[in-house]
Amino acid sequence: MLYPVVSPGAAGMSLRVLAVEDDSELLQALQSFLSREGYEVVTAQDGSRGLALALRGDFAAVVLDLTLPSVDGFKLLTALRAEGIRTPVLVLSGKSDPLDKVMALDLGADDYMTKPFAPAELAARLRALLRRAQTPEVLQVGPLTVDLGRQVVRRGEEVLALSPTARTVLFTLVRAKGAVVSREDLFAAARPGKKFGSRRIVDNAVMELRRLLEQDAENPQFLVTVRGLGYRLCWEEGGSPQKS
Repeated sequence: MLYPVVSPGAAGMSLRVLAVEDDSELLQALQSFLSREGYEVVTAQDGSRGLALALRGDFAAVVLDLTLPSVDGFKLLTALRAEGIRTPVLVLSGKSDPLDKVMALDLGADDYMTKPFAPAELAARLRALLRRAQTPEVLQVGPLTVDLGRQVVRRGEEVLALSPTARTVLFTLVRAKGAVVSREDLFAAARPGKKFGSRRIVDNAVMELRRLLEQDAENPQFLVTVRGLGYRLCWEEGGSPQKS
């Protein structure tokens, strides 16, 4: 079944923000300030820990320093976007060189602030990021909740660790709203810019999704193979499921 659900935060729920900063005093100040602003704040003092947390994909936003031990902010951004995680990232850095700003933005940062900074401006920029990221496209796909805006897939309260290809295939099919999507188009979405490569990666992603969607034999078939054409999610007008 596919239908809109209430977006996180719409019913008074605290939005979770990840703050990654190696300066312990500044990190504590960020946590205190953002908590007063109404966010649930999770912190990390090094890039490896920050990346591991960010890859879970269940944060409304990330506030990220660039100069970090183990994995710097540039590498963290690169790894995050390579895995298909689109959580908004606000860089908060002492690097004021325009080239650093350009690099961070090109790697997938959504905003860039330099230190020292005014807390009120940080709060305003974070609110702006969250407004831009908000989307009514939060849908229920069988037992899964698919948040297209935040690139998160949940089963109940559990955030699922889909492979990057399976996540892209699922989001592409959800956006098609029941239309057939060819293997070529799904491959292009999963491997942008690449013309060559085995289309089996798409079939493997479909198998992964079916294991999640169709665990109960009594459930309708949510993900259908249309022979010779591609794949589609069952979707009737109004978002109801279609039994095969």
